[in-house]
Amino acid sequence: MRRHRHRESITIDCHTVFGSILNPGTNGITVNYDAFASTDTQKTVRLRNLNFNGINTDIIGVRIVGSNTSGSAVFIEDCVIDGNFGGTARGISDERSGGGELYVTNTTVRNTGSTGIAIVPASGSTAINASINNVHVQNSFFGMAIGNGVIATVNESVFSGNNRAASKRMPRRRWCAPSRRAPRACARHSQPSTASGRSRRTRI
Repeated sequence: MRRHRHRESITIDCHTVFGSILNPGTNGITVNYDAFASTDTQKTVRLRNLNFNGINTDIIGVRIVGSNTSGSAVFIEDCVIDGNFGGTARGISDERSGGGELYVTNTTVRNTGSTGIAIVPASGSTAINASINNVHVQNSFFGMAIGNGVIATVNESVFSGNNRAASKRMPRRRWCAPSRRAPRACARHSQPSTASGRSRRTRI
């Protein structure tokens, strides 16, 4: 399967067959909500059981963009995203400026030149709500980058082999992680734990 640009609500589920997207030198899947039909009220994209292979030249495995994104949702489940070293070099990049929801579950993102998972709306944009569950991010410069106004929950996930577990360059974020006192508490302007060496592992 070659690269795709999605312009309508869709579910791609390769549970019973091997589903692979070979995307050297470009994005694997681009979800452009500004190109969705005005009659599409669901604004929902589900990607399940897919293997993205960028052959070390891919730009972004899954890119999500658009300003007409109120009420939109993207689900990435049981996927492997590998080999993103070209251009912005991200595994998952959510750049919606109109808000929305992102769910990443049971997924591995590895071998990216920049950021494994980037949720980076433009400054002043509507908040993106993200839920990261049972995700492994390996061999990236940043394991995860959170932009202004993002509310992210991270549970049962491992960031290993990365130069940094999370980006420090985006101060206006909300980082939500389980703790003993508040299992799902949000802390504005808080700093997640950071691994300083590639051999370190951060488990959340």
